[in-house]
Amino acid sequence: MVQRIKLAEEYIKKNNVTNDTLYHYCPQASMLNIISSKELWFGRTRYMNDKLEVKYFVEEVGRCLRENVSPNKSELCNSILNDVDNELNRDKRYLFCMTEQRDDAAQWERYADDAHGVSIGFNTKTMIAALFHASLIFTRVWYGYDPRDHEICEVLTQYIEHGRLTKGFSDIKGIISNLLIGAVRYKHSSFQSEKEWRLGNYFGDQFKEKPGRSKAYLKSIHQDYKMINGVIKDVLVVNLEALCSEIQVEFDDLFNEIIIGPRSRQTVDELQGYLRMQGHQKLAEKVTKTTCPLR
Repeated sequence: MVQRIKLAEEYIKKNNVTNDTLYHYCPQASMLNIISSKELWFGRTRYMNDKLEVKYFVEEVGRCLRENVSPNKSELCNSILNDVDNELNRDKRYLFCMTEQRDDAAQWERYADDAHGVSIGFNTKTMIAALFHASLIFTRVWYGYDPRDHEICEVLTQYIEHGRLTKGFSDIKGIISNLLIGAVRYKHSSFQSEKEWRLGNYFGDQFKEKPGRSKAYLKSIHQDYKMINGVIKDVLVVNLEALCSEIQVEFDDLFNEIIIGPRSRQTVDELQGYLRMQGHQKLAEKVTKTTCPLR
């Protein structure tokens, strides 16, 4: 446990994470499912409200390359970008989204069942410590980022123009994989008010059984199909109970608070009573009602 907490503290310092709590806005039913199942369900990027999810950065890198490579290299450039698109379409990307915004009117309406839901405040340090084992991306989202400032453009330009592999890459497949991994960190500038952080998977097959993957790993993350809002959806399931057990922390310590939305008819004391009956004494004490005056 101590080692994991130390790693989390080092990550927080290195990446200048200033928020002790990160919030996930959702319908109340989703929150109750997280509590009862002790799982997080990561959704496919194809279902998210940004139609350029993941694609935004890929398209921006493509635009940058097409504008800057030599005319006689355009065919190779287009061939590589087609390979990127094909890989993107094949790969399964799953994300779980959070925000720095504690009590935000826009996010209440957009993500929390038209403000009838809740905002779950996850303890940032504990969450990072638990997820170190699960090999998941944990990242701040950057908005309107210019790909010319990213080393992947330099690497691809060197490969296209001169056939050189730089920055430790051994083949073009590695460069493409790196590009797609990095793409989850960037979104269009119009989303910048959301101040998002996200958890995501590295590769579409990371939840499959493979040589060298520990039993603990396989117990903590897997692909499944779940009923969500009356529809069966493909999700990535992260077993929070297994991860908490590994770092020897209580499940309730993953959370700093649960905030009830401004249009919800749910009372604080009844939600607290329900959580206590389910054995979540500590979590029950963390329930509050929003102060957002959204009508």
